[in-house]
Amino acid sequence: MAILNLTPDSFFPGSRLIGPEGRFEAADFVSRVETALAQGADIIDLGACSTRPGSEPVSAEEEWARLQPALALWKTHFREVPLSVDTFWPDVALRCREYSDKLIVNDVAAGDNPRMMEAVARMDCPYVAMHHEPLAPGDDVVPAVCRWREAFARKAQDAGIREWWLDPGFGFGKTLGQNWALLRHLDQLPHDRPILVGLSRKSMLFRLLPQASDTSVSVGELASRPETLLLTRLANRLALSGGASIFRVHDPAEVF
Repeated sequence: MAILNLTPDSFFPGSRLIGPEGRFEAADFVSRVETALAQGADIIDLGACSTRPGSEPVSAEEEWARLQPALALWKTHFREVPLSVDTFWPDVALRCREYSDKLIVNDVAAGDNPRMMEAVARMDCPYVAMHHEPLAPGDDVVPAVCRWREAFARKAQDAGIREWWLDPGFGFGKTLGQNWALLRHLDQLPHDRPILVGLSRKSMLFRLLPQASDTSVSVGELASRPETLLLTRLANRLALSGGASIFRVHDPAEVF
């Protein structure tokens, strides 16, 4: 699953398709999608609202204004390619349906909004449910994710959602130690549903670098370092050995 962001502020600058001035370039979008597919991506994940720590969420209207030009191109160029739309707005998810024959809803607020659950059930499309419940520093992360997963499974069944994938939520509501404990013990999660991991270039990786202690080095610079890409590949291998089957990445040619 290759990440492309219609945002000016996502933590990894290489994923951004909109500059600080808010300009969208159609030719660049088409080229970036074609490159990701040529590099081995099976799914394109399109996001129009940054979820990096400290980011400000945008309204549904702003998110749709960023998505719609890209989706119009998607409809004419890539309609048969699986498309994951990263949104927590049910109305945005519903509007995306007409642009893709293989839509996936990737929701970082999974289960929090009953209207989103209803929308996904109505569209009968796959749903990525991400664990995002904040944990206290001393919490045991694997049992916490398992409990959350069981509660979500009941919500999904009640809503009529047939196909959903679990994202354990690396980097969301967890300490550095909890993130690594979750990665080490990924095999302890139930595997009756696909497990999607988003480890690519995240802070749990680049915070291990000596440069991370230098306050003059930005998050974007740390995320862009070749060492961070190497750590991403190693972390993905650990996740693969733990049973993950879907990998959300910035660099589809460099997954492992």
